[in-house]
Amino acid sequence: MESLIPLITQRFHSLGRFLQILFIDFPRRDGPDRRSTLHRNFVSGFLRGKNRTKAVDIVKLIYRHRNSGPGYRSKFYSERDLMFAGTQNPSELHYARPAISCWAIQVVGDHVHSQVGALTVDEEEGWIDDDDTTMDTSEQTMPGSPSSDPQTHAPAASQRLPARLAASKKSKTGQRDTRPMATWDVMKDFSIKNIAQMLQRRAGSVWYLTEKMAGPEKHGKVIVRKRRPHSTIQVAAITSFVLSRHRFANGYLAVALGIWLFATRAHIDIKRALSRMGLSISDTTVRKALAAMSDAGRDKLRKSVAEHAERGELGWRIIMDNVQGYALVREPGHGKQSVLKVGTAATAVRLYDCPPDAFKLEPYLARVIENKRAELTTDKLLDSLNFVHIDKKRALETVPFRTYCNQPSSCRSKDRDTTPGSNSEREIEIDGSHECVKDFDEQSGWLERFAAFLIAWYGGDGGTYATLKRLKKLLAATAPGEYASFMHLVVTPELWHMGSTMIGTLASNHFGDRSSADPSSLSRASTTASQKRPSDLSKPDYYPTVRSMKLIWNAQVLDCWRIHLCSDGTLTAHFAELASKGELPSLEDLLLHATILYERYGTLDAYERCLTRADWASTEAGKKIPEGTRWTQPSTATTGSGVNSAAPDNLGSESKNVEEAGFDGDRCLANTVLFKFEMGLWIEFHYAVSDGDIGRAWEIIKTWIFIFGGSTNTNYMNYLLETYCLLEYDAPPPLRVAIFRNWLANLAAKRGHHIPLDLMQEHHNHVIEELVEKMGKDFDDNFYRRVVAPNVHHVIHAKDGIETGFDISSRSNNHTSADTHAETVSTMTMYCEEQLHFFRSTRSLGHVASNLLNGGYVRLDGGKMSEFVEESTEDSKYLGMILDTKAGRDTVRHSSLSPSTPSFESPDPSMSRNSPSPSFTSRSTSVGPLPSESSEDTSIAEEIDEDDQSHARIQTGNGRRMFVLDDDGELREDVIDAGVEWMQRIDSEGEDDEQESDEENIRPIIYSSDSEESVSQFEEADSE
Repeated sequence: MESLIPLITQRFHSLGRFLQILFIDFPRRDGPDRRSTLHRNFVSGFLRGKNRTKAVDIVKLIYRHRNSGPGYRSKFYSERDLMFAGTQNPSELHYARPAISCWAIQVVGDHVHSQVGALTVDEEEGWIDDDDTTMDTSEQTMPGSPSSDPQTHAPAASQRLPARLAASKKSKTGQRDTRPMATWDVMKDFSIKNIAQMLQRRAGSVWYLTEKMAGPEKHGKVIVRKRRPHSTIQVAAITSFVLSRHRFANGYLAVALGIWLFATRAHIDIKRALSRMGLSISDTTVRKALAAMSDAGRDKLRKSVAEHAERGELGWRIIMDNVQGYALVREPGHGKQSVLKVGTAATAVRLYDCPPDAFKLEPYLARVIENKRAELTTDKLLDSLNFVHIDKKRALETVPFRTYCNQPSSCRSKDRDTTPGSNSEREIEIDGSHECVKDFDEQSGWLERFAAFLIAWYGGDGGTYATLKRLKKLLAATAPGEYASFMHLVVTPELWHMGSTMIGTLASNHFGDRSSADPSSLSRASTTASQKRPSDLSKPDYYPTVRSMKLIWNAQVLDCWRIHLCSDGTLTAHFAELASKGELPSLEDLLLHATILYERYGTLDAYERCLTRADWASTEAGKKIPEGTRWTQPSTATTGSGVNSAAPDNLGSESKNVEEAGFDGDRCLANTVLFKFEMGLWIEFHYAVSDGDIGRAWEIIKTWIFIFGGSTNTNYMNYLLETYCLLEYDAPPPLRVAIFRNWLANLAAKRGHHIPLDLMQEHHNHVIEELVEKMGKDFDDNFYRRVVAPNVHHVIHAKDGIETGFDISSRSNNHTSADTHAETVSTMTMYCEEQLHFFRSTRSLGHVASNLLNGGYVRLDGGKMSEFVEESTEDSKYLGMILDTKAGRDTVRHSSLSPSTPSFESPDPSMSRNSPSPSFTSRSTSVGPLPSESSEDTSIAEEIDEDDQSHARIQTGNGRRMFVLDDDGELREDVIDAGVEWMQRIDSEGEDDEQESDEENIRPIIYSSDSEESVSQFEEADSE
């Protein structure tokens, strides 16, 4: 070294000059290499790592040398502050350490700049940096990183994350955007873990640097924290860098977070701030993306509907319900007033496991015309109830724990529904319901030609069901073609509103007087348990009332167990004693006891045995209720002769019952037995629906026909009777199976999570009304129709999807019900003190619960069933006559009756809902006189075709009438009396349902007695 240093100094003047010449390079593009072969080989061997001492070792020695940094006495001491300065020119620094650090940080900066730039495009596209050189993705990862081998770690095409997502098909310039569209399928794949793996593969250096920044270390190893894992922080940081580099590079995180903010109704200031930070897209872009997603979902639905229809299958059904929101005017002015905005929303639900040809129209219409429902009688309906099955399942309810059915329930995918856009029609009205069906058919891609051979299935609550049924009756006789007449439509009432209406019926029957002292009344029990009594018993608040009634039912059942097992103690002490002795009963023993208790306290036979002492005394030992202490009538109670004032038509009245003279039964005990029977049916229905066991639910629904019939809610009696006839008589076996298999939904794809479809629609409506509660727009506004309503199902699950993507444990959206142990104990104590479940002859405290099932039987057998069957028979016969007529329409000459008589044209299914109504065209005619009616109904003779005297219509001054001409041209009315009565009954049905009568929808039908064919005319009433 002593001899080498002087030589270097002599020949090169300094070490730096020597090293510069030693490592000089002559790029090939600049000409031939002027170094000697010895020089070239000597340097290349060192730089290629052929020596023991590597180049990096020399750099480390220089960087760590004690003389490489300025001392505190040095005049260049300020260079210590320029360590790793990215903007400092390293050549201008004197000391090696500051210069090397500045050079290194600038090299790393240029490299990560390129890597982040490469992330702004998709992986297969490549990226051109500022120097117009294509960056190879294999060179963008750090040497030695797990992703350095592109052959091993190249992702599958399905796993690649799009860097850029388009919010609409057209860009701001009006040209078609070539970026992939943001869809819900892309959103479903959102995962922080997948994004982190992609970033490590494509930008290893960036990931390494951010991990060094965010990842805590212990003993040189990175620690992953539970609450804030550093990988999530890194993904948020890097994706914001990517969006900062290119405003369209939003596919990794920004789109998902933007939709999540929309779904959670985040404040607009939060959205703006996060958008400015590069974490989310703007709210405007979110709305455009949701509109594009709606269009994509609608196209997908239309394609699926068409594909199923071409195969002769029905792939989707429609559930619809009304939505409403109160538009409050905050600044009054001329023409400004607060109004209730009303509209209709719907959900298209995918059908599964349907037998072949289940929804063929021809077999269904043939069975309707066959009119097997004419054979239905009250006794046949009663015989169809499977009380053996019901009793067996009901006995399980009395066991003090929840049991699940052994039958495996189907678990469907979450992706089984899609939501069309909402509209501003009133689906409870005839015209509104008509427009709703046409609108939702158009959105779902249901074509008019499908109605010639395929059934369409609609459903909803009771009001929707009744309106659609009445609409079908009106259109059957007035509109030509299967689609226009809605002859292809099958309508079913949905299950949640059945149960909700039944809760109101039971509350009216069992709550009794508000200040009742009767322990069997729910008012007394709810007061004891500090539960709120519903203000309107016929339409109570569903969830509070259900919670209160289930609490009381459970307390009564537990009190029966107490009497059966330990009449002198408590159940808690009894089972504690058995546990200490190791003598706890087995499940088989509990089921045996449950059967005894059910027969003793939970059947209608038990109810009847409580009404007279003779029946109670003659009961066999196993079913006999124990006798309590002798009953002494309180002085405040009234007794004497009289009739039962709590008849079915007076449910919920505040008057007290006065028992007939000689009554020796136990009215209080009878009331509580009846409550356990009727409420037990509802609980069994609730469990069956949750388990997806539609067979169990159907058996309960059949009993509800009688219970609704015995109450004041006879509308649901008619709805369920019609549904019973549909499933038992009208529907071919494949259609019946398909309806049963798709009457419920399991969106969570978990056992025990089935829900009725109308409840699902209520959840959707709640979100729709919640998202736009302050906008005050109509429900057919573009924001409702394209942004909110079609995406409501996905918005509900988007919140859960984001939580899953961030690896956050799922949080329940339901309020946790408070423990009701104290309330149950206090209610049981009251029952124990009152000896409610002991027979005490002559006990009656004024409250009487009616036997609704028996009352329904009496009402049906007394004439209601005959009326229903008669109307159904007329409908079937009339439908057959209409079908015969329409089948021969091609051979009938459609001549108009006056120049102003319009003809109805079937709607174009592609017509949007905002298009004008179907057009009417006039036809020229010749004049022909007709005989007039009486002077009371001044008639107008209309023009007829001389060559076709068999068709005629008379419009009277009092409204529309239907007439027939015989072979001699004489006017006959007797031939179509049934038709007149049929249409008049439609009006009366609308009044019974408390729905607005729609006289303009009643159209005349013209018959010919010789050809037995009719011509339908759909026209406005003539003002003359």
